[in-house]
Amino acid sequence: MVDKNKIVIRKAIESDNIKQIAKLIYSSDRNIYGAMFGDENCAFQILQKLIWTHTINISIKNLIVAQYEKDIVGMLCFIEDEYLDDREAYKQAFSKLGIDLPKYFDEVFDVYWQKIIKEDFAHSYYISNVAVDKNYQNLGIGKMLLNSFKEAHTDKPISLDVVKDNAAAIHAYLKSGFEPIEKDSRSSDLPAPLRMVFNKRDMV
Repeated sequence: MVDKNKIVIRKAIESDNIKQIAKLIYSSDRNIYGAMFGDENCAFQILQKLIWTHTINISIKNLIVAQYEKDIVGMLCFIEDEYLDDREAYKQAFSKLGIDLPKYFDEVFDVYWQKIIKEDFAHSYYISNVAVDKNYQNLGIGKMLLNSFKEAHTDKPISLDVVKDNAAAIHAYLKSGFEPIEKDSRSSDLPAPLRMVFNKRDMV
């Protein structure tokens, strides 16, 4: 039985289990990361290497984690400044690890991140990834991560994207005060996202 009172939400630190964080990042969007990396083992190696950098959007400085006892059981990744076009940082990680670049890597970057790359995040926060370990779901950890982030970032609007057919996630975000705005109608084989923005009027 998990004691929810022992779950701690905090910024990620260098002594955290980076492998656990990498697995959570991958699980936050298996469609995208599966196409981008080819397989889980490749993804875990690349993500672990990139989390340590400060030239990429999933770096440790942009991560909030949920810790239960010694394990990292949830994470939230965000962008707070201008989006970094970090395609080359990914490619360098593949090269340094001696892993061939997956066939669809560039296509995924072009299709999925193109809209985000063009946006100005200097005047807003963007939550790019949220995930909870499958063994700790339905305990409110995702909501705890979102609430912690909202409480610590009240100076600018907060937005995120969620796959349109992910009804459970959309419901969770609605309950956390996010509202849907303009839908993305672009044509792609990848799932189209729905943009949601946090309504600060719901802040208590």
